[in-house]
Amino acid sequence: MNIYVDLDGTLVKSDLLVEGIFALIKQQFMLIFMLPFWLLKGKAYFKNSIFYHVDFDFSALPYSSEFVDYLKRERSNGRKIILATGNCLAVAEAVQRNLPIFDGIMATEEVNLTGPTKLEKIRQHAEGQPFSYAGNSSVDQEILEAAEEPVLVNPTSALRKKWKSRQPHKIFDSKTKSFFRSAISAMRVHQWTKNTLLLVPLLLSHQANNIAMLIAVIAGFLAFSLIASGTYLFNDLLDISADRQHPVKKHRPFASAELSVFAGCYLIVALVGSGFLLAYWISLDFLLMCGVYLVGTLAYSFVFKSYIILDAINLAGLYTVRLLAGAVISNTELSFWLLSFSMFIFLSLAFIKRCTELAGKSKVGERSLHGRDYGVDDLSNIRSMGIASGFVSILVVAMYINSEEVVQTYRQPQLLWLICPVLLYWLMRLWIKMDRGEMHVDPVVYSIKDRTSILCGLSVVMTIFAAV
Repeated sequence: MNIYVDLDGTLVKSDLLVEGIFALIKQQFMLIFMLPFWLLKGKAYFKNSIFYHVDFDFSALPYSSEFVDYLKRERSNGRKIILATGNCLAVAEAVQRNLPIFDGIMATEEVNLTGPTKLEKIRQHAEGQPFSYAGNSSVDQEILEAAEEPVLVNPTSALRKKWKSRQPHKIFDSKTKSFFRSAISAMRVHQWTKNTLLLVPLLLSHQANNIAMLIAVIAGFLAFSLIASGTYLFNDLLDISADRQHPVKKHRPFASAELSVFAGCYLIVALVGSGFLLAYWISLDFLLMCGVYLVGTLAYSFVFKSYIILDAINLAGLYTVRLLAGAVISNTELSFWLLSFSMFIFLSLAFIKRCTELAGKSKVGERSLHGRDYGVDDLSNIRSMGIASGFVSILVVAMYINSEEVVQTYRQPQLLWLICPVLLYWLMRLWIKMDRGEMHVDPVVYSIKDRTSILCGLSVVMTIFAAV
């Protein structure tokens, strides 16, 4: 008895067509305007056109490992395994090359091979003999009912309900996390701490006791965080193939297929839409700043991410945008000193991030970062520029402390000199941790969890309050 295997969501725990669309967005952005025209020519033409124009990596797809082992055992027992997918023929052939367990393939060529069309094709191929079919969604329901051995693999909730009163031949479910846990992980809620920068202008203007202003800033923090999470999800979908090649990032929800690409699309719309609605409620100026942040993030994903140095400058700029957004909410004017410090300190942190990635590649014998214009040979130069940027940021603090503005703002400005050695210790410690290989890929995340960094931050805050 032949076993006919569906591809998307079944053999592979993801939807390759949607992944192909995101690959098209990243590699051939202008062609996304052709999508409606391709679709008008039929689903078969649409699918073929997408994979014709993208360079898609099939080498590290998230296969349903337990189900694949089952197929290998059945094949060794003499059964024929046929890949029957609604995706295009080029995709089916690529999967067959990377997973050589199939005795034949059926795929969309001129007609979209799904539902009743796929069932008819399977019956013709099986020549009227009983067959086994493995699927995962309601689209497969008719074929599963016609199969002698219906096999459910990673079944959707809708398909589970339809088979609740019946017993399939086998069930394979590789999901290990709930949707909620996977969504929270993909949203990177821990990264929201970066958006506390919106509070800085309010604190430095000594308006923290203004309850109305404080509520507005907290609302702005939430709006910025929702938009940021939406951009994290979008960026992960764009980088899904590259993440699967990374020793750490391959465990991210989309790369590991713990969270479906469809769910990711819905979450992006919900998060970004909610964030902009909240920003509009706060003020039109803050809404504009959120738009600037979104454009800057997209520019990083599509353009600057692939260019050496420019990517780090872009990342530092996005941190500065957070400060500007906070100033808009609290109706304060940011000083030259704060903007200068922000640019140099965050540029240093961005270079720590790149150095950490390059050092990791060097240890495993690789020479470059995938999808980025950095090589291991650049490590010494990037390290030098990063440390220099850090020293310049401390120099900016020292010059600020010696300015007339400080005398007018603080009662005991001499106490502010204590900030300089604390910042020097914290920053140089981060660079040493990077050289030792003890640094997290993101120095901001490392600092949030590192006890010493937390103590340094508290020391700075306490010193400022004492000086006031």
